[in-house]
Amino acid sequence: MRKDYSDNPLANSWRERYDMQSDAIKEKLDALKTMPVSEFQLQVIKKERKFMPEKGDVFVTSPRNSIYFYGVVVNAGIDNNNGNDLLVVMIFKDKTKSLQDINFDVDYNNLLIPPEIVGREYWTKGYFYNIGLNI
Repeated sequence: MRKDYSDNPLANSWRERYDMQSDAIKEKLDALKTMPVSEFQLQVIKKERKFMPEKGDVFVTSPRNSIYFYGVVVNAGIDNNNGNDLLVVMIFKDKTKSLQDINFDVDYNNLLIPPEIVGREYWTKGYFYNIGLNI
């Protein structure tokens, strides 16, 4: 019996979500397909080679210059088949234009990206930067 690989639940979920969007949002999503990768890659903020994030750490990430979204480390030190010392993070819609203007209150109803497992390399490569808060 041959398995139908075109019936992918993740792809189907994305397609359903895409179909629910307005035409303006669909145009922006479609534009991502032809946009140069450098246009939507995370910006390097500051590399932290020896840093190991801990549960509750608040960090920022920057998809564009002078826009920083807040994130929180939900769990740290996860070991599984994908690697060791992985972390669960959430990124919020709250943002700031400057690292000197930090004002963040956790609102779990205001998530931009739900909990995701990531590696420490997001900090060592400088894409995530801890701002010295811990919740």
